[in-house]
Amino acid sequence: MRLASILILAAALTGAASAQTTPPPTKFDAASIKPAAPPTGQRIMMGLKTDPGRLTASNMSLKDLIQAAYALKTYQVVGPDWMNDQRFDLSAETTAPLTREQMLKLLQPFLEQQFQLVSHRESKVVPIYALVDDGAKAKLKAPAEGGPPNGAFMARMSPQGLHLQGTSDLDGLANMLSRQENRPVINQTGITGTYQIDLDFTPTGNGMMRMNSGPKMTDDHAPDGAAAPDAPPPAPTLFTALQEQLGLKLEAQKGPIEILVIDSASKSPVGNL
Repeated sequence: MRLASILILAAALTGAASAQTTPPPTKFDAASIKPAAPPTGQRIMMGLKTDPGRLTASNMSLKDLIQAAYALKTYQVVGPDWMNDQRFDLSAETTAPLTREQMLKLLQPFLEQQFQLVSHRESKVVPIYALVDDGAKAKLKAPAEGGPPNGAFMARMSPQGLHLQGTSDLDGLANMLSRQENRPVINQTGITGTYQIDLDFTPTGNGMMRMNSGPKMTDDHAPDGAAAPDAPPPAPTLFTALQEQLGLKLEAQKGPIEILVIDSASKSPVGNL
């Protein structure tokens, strides 16, 4: 009886070890990608979400998707301008439940196959901005219930400027700011945790928000394009808004970064898996 118990236990342990060593899948079991529908209003939802066995992306550029797949910041991906402008919706599934990191890793071969990506890596010293604490702990707020999922941002244009709303840690905010300023933004605040991000500012047109023309910010009937007397004042610049509204500051610096250079890519995905 004792020998039988030992044999059963050994078999159970062998089965457990076998299950633990089962390699994760090397590709999605099913996936589709298509051009995102043009925005119908002033509010735009964009971002990437993963659940065990499922990945979805909404209104993301190829550059956004490459950045997520290779765990890079926006400024670490260099390629043609159209990679910033064309937007895609993506849905992918696996039969096995996977972590976020595993799901994102599967995104690499999918994008390489769909867009026929050819790339190489290099390092160089470039102008950067450091995101630093300027009283942020007193101004940052906990995420609001029912707000955007972690890592997602919504942008809405108004006559005053741009309202940016999201739920993110400060690494994610730094990445969003780098897209707006078209320059690397490095989070040097030392602040951890996830926060509600509400920011009103006037876009400079240097980065991603140039794709949202929004309503005119002047009155067509005012002389020389001047604002009408009763028009609300424009929102502050991004630099001022960060300090006044979030207690954060951007400091100009220089630093080395590793970049992924996209040598060639197809503008249209091949198709669904």
